[in-house]
Amino acid sequence: MRIRILAVGLSLLSILAGDCYRYAVADALLLAPVDSLCLKDALTKRLGPPDMRPQIEKRFGRQPTALWLYYNRTSFTQTYPDTGSAMLSAARIVHTGILPMTARQHHTQDSVSQQLGRTVLAVRDSCGGRAVPGQPEITYPR
Repeated sequence: MRIRILAVGLSLLSILAGDCYRYAVADALLLAPVDSLCLKDALTKRLGPPDMRPQIEKRFGRQPTALWLYYNRTSFTQTYPDTGSAMLSAARIVHTGILPMTARQHHTQDSVSQQLGRTVLAVRDSCGGRAVPGQPEITYPR
């Protein structure tokens, strides 16, 4: 019995020991994907050299193909769907841990999301991208 209680306790401890990540996110729907070379150049001009090499994630099931670029501790993702709108997204970790975010951390998340949104729109515009008519230019999912 003691071993079972100890095993359950250790299992719960290992679950709680894992970090939970909270992100600031900004998404922009695009009428069509922007040119990937232009996207890389615009991000480099705006944010400096990339943190790591670009990643391409091939289409899997219902997930569209995606290009992942990493600048300034932020991941920028452009999707290439077979149907529907493309999307340009930016995400940055703003909180880690198992404890809930405080009001101040929520404010930081909102502030970083707004900053990411301005970057996404500026990059989109510099590469000739266009928003989807009738849809918000940018959204900030939580």
